[in-house]
Amino acid sequence: ERRCDPRRLSDCEDFVRGRSKGGRGEKECRLSERCCTELQKMPRECRCEAVEGMYKEAERKERGEGEQRQRLERARALPGLCSIEPSYCEIRPS
Repeated sequence: ERRCDPRRLSDCEDFVRGRSKGGRGEKECRLSERCCTELQKMPRECRCEAVEGMYKEAERKERGEGEQRQRLERARALPGLCSIEPSYCEIRPS
């Protein structure tokens, strides 16, 4: 189902990868807001599935470089960060 496509979480992927263009702080805040908008548009029942797919794609791009644990924790906590259900996604590390 297209509405559950992990590719629809592109801002979330950037956020999980820590790719706020140009430094931290305010940009990252805007990025997380855009990510929350993407997540809210998804049907509740497939949010975690999409988040997991997005996380695996982020890992593929990063090739396991850098802060893998941090990316995993960020991905798992995304719905909670956005104050939407479910508040936590159980993602199996790749």
